[in-house]
Amino acid sequence: MEPPVEPPVEPPVEPPVEPPVEPPVAPPVEPPVEPPVEPPVEPPVEPPVEPPVAPPIPPSQVTQEDWAKHIDPVSGDPYWENSRTNQTQWEVP
Repeated sequence: MEPPVEPPVEPPVEPPVEPPVEPPVAPPVEPPVEPPVEPPVEPPVEPPVEPPVAPPIPPSQVTQEDWAKHIDPVSGDPYWENSRTNQTQWEVP
C-alpha cells in the first residue's frame, strides 16, 4: 500500500500590508495682513506770537515823575526805572 499522499502545504496567506496612514497635514496658516502703520501727522509748529511792542515814547514825553529810584540788591548801587517805558539805567535821569 502506498503511503497516503498529503495535500501540498501552502504557505499561509497574510493579509496585504497597507502603508501607514499619516495624519492629514493642514495647510500653513498665514498671519493676517495688517495695514501699514503710518506715523501720526503732527500739526505744523507755528512760531509763538509775540505781543505787539509799543513804539518808544519820545524823550520829550518822558517826565521826571516817570522815573523811580531803586537799589540793586547785589551791588547796593542805586538805579532808576521808568514806569512808562520799563527802561532801567544806572545814571540819574
